[in-house]
Amino acid sequence: SGRAEGGAGGGNVLRQIRQREWEVRQPGASGNSYFTPTLVSICAQAVADDFPRQPPIDQIDPGLQNLVISLLSPELPVTVTVPKVSHDYYWKDCCTHRWASGVLGDAKEVARDTAGGGWKRVFLERFLEEWIMGLEEDSPGPSTLADLETLCTLSAPYVRRLRLGPLRCHLNIFDLLFWLKKVTEFRLSFGTTSAGMGYESRMVGMRPQDCLQLADALRSPSTSLTSLSLSENQIDNDKLKALLTGLVKNFVLTNLDLSHNKIGDPGVRALATFLVRKKQTLQTLSVADNVIRAEGARALGKCLTMNDCLLTLNLGLNRVGDDGGRSILEGLRENSTLTDLNLSTNELGHESGRALCELLKASTTLRRLDLTGNVLGEQVGTELLDVLETNTTLRSLDARMSGINVDLLELISEKLRERTRPF
Repeated sequence: SGRAEGGAGGGNVLRQIRQREWEVRQPGASGNSYFTPTLVSICAQAVADDFPRQPPIDQIDPGLQNLVISLLSPELPVTVTVPKVSHDYYWKDCCTHRWASGVLGDAKEVARDTAGGGWKRVFLERFLEEWIMGLEEDSPGPSTLADLETLCTLSAPYVRRLRLGPLRCHLNIFDLLFWLKKVTEFRLSFGTTSAGMGYESRMVGMRPQDCLQLADALRSPSTSLTSLSLSENQIDNDKLKALLTGLVKNFVLTNLDLSHNKIGDPGVRALATFLVRKKQTLQTLSVADNVIRAEGARALGKCLTMNDCLLTLNLGLNRVGDDGGRSILEGLRENSTLTDLNLSTNELGHESGRALCELLKASTTLRRLDLTGNVLGEQVGTELLDVLETNTTLRSLDARMSGINVDLLELISEKLRERTRPF
C-alpha cells in the first residue's frame, strides 16, 4: 500500500514537472526550467531573438533550421521574414495567428499548391489586401506610395490573386499591377462603409482616371491578368469605353465581370464590337444588373453570330424586353461555342420563347439556361417540353416565375435530371 501511494505521488510530481516545462516554453512565459537547456537550443534561441540581423534561414546550420523557425515570432515584420523564410509551416503559423479559420476561407486549397507559393502566398495576398484596404486618404502621399512599392516588391513573386473592395483610396492602378506582375485574378471596387455624415457620391465607384489607369495596365505587355472583376463600380458608357481602349490590346484576359454597374446600350454596342475582334480570348462575360435595353441586346445578338470564343454570358437583371431577347436567341443559332446563358428578369415574352425553342432544336452546345423572372407563358413551357425530346445537349433549365405552371416545370426538370443520372 505504501509503495502504491509512493508511486502515485511520484507520478504526480512528474506530471507537475512536465506541466511546468510546457508552460515556461510558451512564447512570453516567465520562470525557470527544472532542466539546463542544451547548447543547441540556446544557439537557436539567440538566432531567433536576433533574426533581423541573421542570414536567410537556408544559410543557417541545417541542424538549427527547424528549431529556429519554431522559435520565430509570427509578428516579425514582413520586410525581415519574406526574403529570409520560405518554410511553409512558418507561414501557416503566421496565417493562423493573424486570422481566424473562418476568415481564411479557401486558404487551404490555395496552400496545397506549394509550387505556387503555399501558405506564404496565402499570407502575403491577405496581408497586402488588408494593408491597401486600410488606406483612408483619397489619394496616397509620397510616403504611403513608397511603403506600398516596398511591400509590393516583396510580395510580387508570390501574389497571384488580389481582391480589393470596397476601397476608399484611389491609388494608381497601373503602378499597382506593374509592381505585381504575376497577379492573374484581380477584383476591384471603390466605395466606403464608414462615411457617415461626410458621404459624397464621388466616394463610390471608379473615376475616369481609374479607368484610364486600368486600361493602361490591360494593354501592357507585362500583364498576366486572366480574370478581372469590376462589379459595383458605377461604370457607365463613357467609363466602359475608356476601359475598352485597353481591353482591345489585351490577349490574355478570359473572364470579365462588369455586373451591377450603369452600362447602357451605347456601352454595350462598343462592347459588342470588342467581342468580334480577331484573336478573341474572352470566355466569360457578365453584364448583369445594368441598364441594357433592346438596342443593346440586338448589338449583342449580332456579335454572337461572329464570336467563336465566348462560353458564358450573363445578362440577368436587365430589361432587354421580348424583342431584345429574341435578337439574342436568334443570334445564338449561328453560334457554336456558348454553353451557359443567363437571361433572367429581362421581360422576355412569347416571341423570345418561340426563338428559344427554335434555338434548342438546332443547338448542340448550350448546356445551362436561366430564364427565371420572365413572362414566357404556358404555351412556351409546353413547347420547351416537346423540344427536349430531340435536344440532348441541355442539362439545366431554370424557368421559375416565368408564367409556366409548377407541374410543367417539374416535368421539364425531371427530363433534364434523367440526362445526368449515372447508369
